[in-house]
Amino acid sequence: MKKIFFSLAGLILLLACNRQPEDNKLTTISGSVEPVLSGNVIVNIGALIDSAKIDKEGNFSLSVPVEAPGTGLIIFNNSFSSIYLEAGKSLFIKILADDFPDKTEFSDELGPVNHYLLLATKLERQTTIDNEKLFTKNPQEFIAFTDSIEDLKLTLLKEYVKRYPEIDSVFVTRHKTDIHYSWANQRLIYPGYHALFSGEVAKLPDDYHPTYLNEIELNNPELMVSNVFQSFIDDYLDFKQALYIDDNPKTSKLWFPESVARFRVIQQVFTDTLIRDYALFTSMSDHLDNFGTEHLETFITNFEIHCSNEDFISIIKLKLENLKKLARGEMAPVFTAFNVEGNQVSLSDYAGSLVYVNLWASWSAWSINEFPYWEKLIRQFESRGVKFISVSMDFTKDTNKWKYILENQKLGGIQLIQDSETDIWHDQYYIGDLPRYLLIDADGKIISVHAPRPSENMENTLEQLLNENF
Repeated sequence: MKKIFFSLAGLILLLACNRQPEDNKLTTISGSVEPVLSGNVIVNIGALIDSAKIDKEGNFSLSVPVEAPGTGLIIFNNSFSSIYLEAGKSLFIKILADDFPDKTEFSDELGPVNHYLLLATKLERQTTIDNEKLFTKNPQEFIAFTDSIEDLKLTLLKEYVKRYPEIDSVFVTRHKTDIHYSWANQRLIYPGYHALFSGEVAKLPDDYHPTYLNEIELNNPELMVSNVFQSFIDDYLDFKQALYIDDNPKTSKLWFPESVARFRVIQQVFTDTLIRDYALFTSMSDHLDNFGTEHLETFITNFEIHCSNEDFISIIKLKLENLKKLARGEMAPVFTAFNVEGNQVSLSDYAGSLVYVNLWASWSAWSINEFPYWEKLIRQFESRGVKFISVSMDFTKDTNKWKYILENQKLGGIQLIQDSETDIWHDQYYIGDLPRYLLIDADGKIISVHAPRPSENMENTLEQLLNENF
């Protein structure tokens, strides 16, 4: 399973949603804006969005309920900065309007930890390079580069903790975990991404995988506070399931061999209940996102037997019920999107035709790799009435990048970009990974919401559908 949507970096702050929160769970965020500007300062913490009006002296203040330590965002003038909060502690923020967030100043009880967070964010920005540049490095260059970045990040954290020993130990542990597993995850995915971007198989040292895998923990439940660790678990399972299939070739003859291998690896590797349940849940959810409900019985049985988390089980059951609405023969949810000229287009505009929909994004290399096969299908079947609709999942800010790719690749068919005002792809089509392909018949009914990719002998599928129905 190719993961395209990755976990957000950072920690999500858990909030108390009571109308009358306890005073000891309120955190006061105050500050000043220089020079004085009218408007509001917005705080976004988990599901909570609150704001404070900037007064005529340039000051603002608000109190928010905090259940557990974690990070959120402070937003000013369409820019944002991460902030760290703890229940019952105060934070003062001096916003320099012309240089926000880079020169933001923090003080009060939570000042030191937030100043560290600002420096860590700057370091992350300074040391991050384009994925293609990173993963096309040869193994020796890649190892040296990623090791040096990890050292820089750990050194910054170590020096700051030494200077401010009062910084919360839980915060320190979380950030060490984030740094270490970000490094380990890059090592893990390097071979696959090197092949993707360079077209060559990386010549890895014999001890490449053991070197970093021997440095990680897989069954420490305290690590689950880190989204980076959770992301590592997902990619680690990708890695292990491929090895399992290689070692057990009979698995490849089963329905969905990757999922079969994944569930077996989970039982072999994870002894901690919390981490095992998480792995089972995400794997079951990924399977549903990738393959729908076809030939599902064995996977559901395996999941329900081995997963002890009732909340996870309930979520999967609800997802199953919703996915039934996307079965073959059901009416396809009507989506809207925008063409290159900025005009709104609807799926219903193509009623009466067999429709093949490509959901992709400019940042998805797997999507772009399918373009030559997509164009070949257009040349073969467009004249026979098949509508080829590409819908980019790029955000509004990436519109220019989307248009550049269209021009550079000279893509045919109907080219659209998602309507940012609708959540239909997530809420009704349950799109997770990209690329994703849909087949919709002339009556607007679903043939498949997990249609083959253009590279997966799609010619035969389209030929059969045309012969049967048109």
